[in-house]
Amino acid sequence: MPFFDFHTHSHFSDGEHSPQHLAKIALEAGIKQLALTDHDCVDGLPELKSNALGLEVINGVEISSTWQNTEIHILGLLIDPGHKAISELLENQQHLRRERIERIHQKLCKLGISGLLEYLENLNCKALTRTHVSNFLVSEGHSKNNQKAFKVFLGKKGKVYSPANWCDLTESVNAIAASGGIAVIAHPSRYSISSRALNALVKDFRNAGGEGLEISYPNIDQATRKNLKTLAIKNNLYCSGGSDFHSCSRTWAQIGKFPTLQDNGEIKTIFEHPSWKARQNLHS
Repeated sequence: MPFFDFHTHSHFSDGEHSPQHLAKIALEAGIKQLALTDHDCVDGLPELKSNALGLEVINGVEISSTWQNTEIHILGLLIDPGHKAISELLENQQHLRRERIERIHQKLCKLGISGLLEYLENLNCKALTRTHVSNFLVSEGHSKNNQKAFKVFLGKKGKVYSPANWCDLTESVNAIAASGGIAVIAHPSRYSISSRALNALVKDFRNAGGEGLEISYPNIDQATRKNLKTLAIKNNLYCSGGSDFHSCSRTWAQIGKFPTLQDNGEIKTIFEHPSWKARQNLHS
């Protein structure tokens, strides 16, 4: 099992648990380095750091971005969360999230479903997502489960579907770089795009200044990992990995439980990035 996990979420975005609880889980799992990468917010980092107890916390974020009309998630690792570039971008992202929630609320009201905004106000959450709306629909008896909620209400063919005009991929990469971070494409095989489009995405990402590719995460088969390794090598990208942890109830995506990077010299791991080496020298 890896000694690190560079992709996790807390209740500050669409995760279930507090950063404090994430630290507890990580330490019990033997994790040494943990990145909190909440969606479009960094508000959980102080709580995680205050409960680290020997755990090395990596400043992180996951930015919802747009590439050729497709939503792509970009991880920012080793960012300075207080840097103006990242702060301004995330503030705008939160504005876009609130606007989308309001549009969904209005559409639900037209269907005779009220109470969403009141429900969300009671959550200890910074980044409001469709998952929160899904939870509301299930809790109020409007949907049997979250999958049904997305299919009937929130998905592209759903009754209250409302797209979000996220920032461009290049904007995400630039803000991450300006804040001293490393931009990494998250779970690249999970996007509904062709192999040719994925190749184009990675190339455009690299040309924009992106530096990393997540190649290890839960439920990824060997053939896909091999293809992602090839893409990383071809585009001179550093390889990273993480569980995309959201909840203890998601048994298939637990902290630290994903394939190791299996570095045999053919790939460059995230640990070989100059910024990572500089960080480790400071902590040695």
